[in-house]
Amino acid sequence: MSIAVLYLTGDLAVWHVLIATAFNAAFSRFQWPVYSAVTTLLVPKAQLGQAGGLVQICEAISQLISPAVAGAWGRCSWVPGVDRAGVSTGYRVSLLCAVCSFRLWDYDRRSL
Repeated sequence: MSIAVLYLTGDLAVWHVLIATAFNAAFSRFQWPVYSAVTTLLVPKAQLGQAGGLVQICEAISQLISPAVAGAWGRCSWVPGVDRAGVSTGYRVSLLCAVCSFRLWDYDRRSL
């Protein structure tokens, strides 16, 4: 978000991007272990194999498709609103979808 603000104000420099990338890389290392642990807490033991397979296939698909989608999104200058600000909006929409799907998912809180 701060990178977007710096870009929109015209103050974005290379070192801003480097610091943001380093910050993202450092803290994204914690995401996978926590994600795996939460999956095992939320899924019943009888379905852990299926959930593990689904998590792995979703991760693989996202790694395969996301660069192509990002490239296509960035090159769609003929679509109004799809520029760097449009990409930032796409990120916010995907984050909102993820949060909403988690909030709407019906799980038994007593099992946590």
